[in-house]
Amino acid sequence: MGDYRYAKAGVMTADLVPDSRTQLALFEVRDHERSKRLMTAMDACNRRYGRGIVRPGSVGVARTWATKFERRSPRYTTRLDELPTVRAG
Repeated sequence: MGDYRYAKAGVMTADLVPDSRTQLALFEVRDHERSKRLMTAMDACNRRYGRGIVRPGSVGVARTWATKFERRSPRYTTRLDELPTVRAG
């Protein structure tokens, strides 16, 4: 084998069914022609302006920012050690 390190991998598929037999979501209406036109338009935009510029809302939004922890509010309701104490003199 020599000095090579590798791992064997594979892809298994099961229960493949035609698109026409898949179960719809509760309020989903399947319009293949409209969906195809939409995907074609999205692909064209991504080719022109860059990969991932246009994507479905279900994909989510990438966070390009981070919380500034020094400005967070105190966690009085979840951290007992951060609960303010008052002493009566």
